[in-house]
Amino acid sequence: MSVALAFIGCGRIGFEYTSDTQAQSGPGGHAGSGPGVGGISSGGTDDRSGAPAVASGGGGSGADGGTTRGGVDAGGPGVGAGGGVGATGGLAPTGGDAGSSARGGAVGTGGSGGADGSGGGSGGALGGSGGAGGSAGAAALGGEGGGAGVAVSGGSGGTGGSLSTGGAAGSSGTVADVSDGYWVLDATDSGGAVWTNSVFTITSTSSNPDGTWAFAARVDWFEDAGSFGLLLGGEEFDAGTYDPATGLLVFDQTGGWSSETLDHYEVTYDEATDSLVDGFWNTGTPGTFTGARALSGRLLAPPQASASSQASASLAPAMAVDGDMTTYWGTANAQTVGVTLTLTLATPSRLRGLRLLTWDNGNPYGSPARLSISSRDGSGAEVDLSDVAVPTDAIWEATPLVVDVPVTELVIVVTEVSPPTANRLSLNGIELFGLPP
Repeated sequence: MSVALAFIGCGRIGFEYTSDTQAQSGPGGHAGSGPGVGGISSGGTDDRSGAPAVASGGGGSGADGGTTRGGVDAGGPGVGAGGGVGATGGLAPTGGDAGSSARGGAVGTGGSGGADGSGGGSGGALGGSGGAGGSAGAAALGGEGGGAGVAVSGGSGGTGGSLSTGGAAGSSGTVADVSDGYWVLDATDSGGAVWTNSVFTITSTSSNPDGTWAFAARVDWFEDAGSFGLLLGGEEFDAGTYDPATGLLVFDQTGGWSSETLDHYEVTYDEATDSLVDGFWNTGTPGTFTGARALSGRLLAPPQASASSQASASLAPAMAVDGDMTTYWGTANAQTVGVTLTLTLATPSRLRGLRLLTWDNGNPYGSPARLSISSRDGSGAEVDLSDVAVPTDAIWEATPLVVDVPVTELVIVVTEVSPPTANRLSLNGIELFGLPP
């Protein structure tokens, strides 16, 4: 039976909004012998990135000039203008509601990021124009905060603030969305076979000029055979691309188990639920699948392994870190509790977890049931000591192991075995996940 999967990791599609210009003009003040009051007008309010709102107030015919506020717009500047004809200039030097002419008012703050991850709009380039001096004699004052007839530039808030990066909405645009940790699959093919607890792991990535990411991956297939238990399928190797703009993972089998038919897979990364959804493969025996994330960090390069016991060269400790589920490390006769496995990391890393694979490799082999793991730094000093229970299910099982200082070596001591009467031990796989120093 051939099994094919298409994996796509993606974020939600972002949308870019553009608002139309909104303009409002206040009426002029009433003419008369008494002082008139200029029109009061506010620019349209628009919380989307786009064109600015513009407002202008007509000047009154009396002593006080019109009062004008710049439009409040998260995406572009508000522009206010209006000087009185009276003795003092208008109050227009304030750029917007949020303050005096020393800064661009509320416009000075950047807009929130658009759904497509773009940054907020720039703040107001100018505050309101300074009020013109009154024609009836020398103007004692221009607007508040500025001399007569002098435009007051927006303050340091004129740029879009710290929102040069995208807002919370939208994908982060990096492959970390899908390459962090690994994915436990819930898969079924059209022939009725259930492949739940199979795992999908991205093993390497590289960026493409078009903004997509190329990746290599491994799928470890396990079949749930009901009363027969969980059956080891095999390891499949794949290569494909991930598009952060759409969240789609598309990949094809390049080799490994059941490679007489090379399968094609597609799946989508849903950022809202942090899961793989709508996955399918359409070759061999077609099927569908979803995925749930396990652990965090990236799969680390295979470490060097040594042990206090091994049955033969073909059962060396290196067999537990070779990424092959069918090989295993086996100890010599009567070597169980107290056996030590030492892993030397390729590069110092901050650990996030490990996964273990045990399998029934037949008598007289048992499995480690509990481990004492000593994490050590470059000087050999112990920085963490953890007691880890080994899963009894014959699948890759996530075990969190968080060490926030760079680790170069793990010394693992077997403290319990299953069954307790086992005469030897075997371990099919141990893989580490972590972050750079």
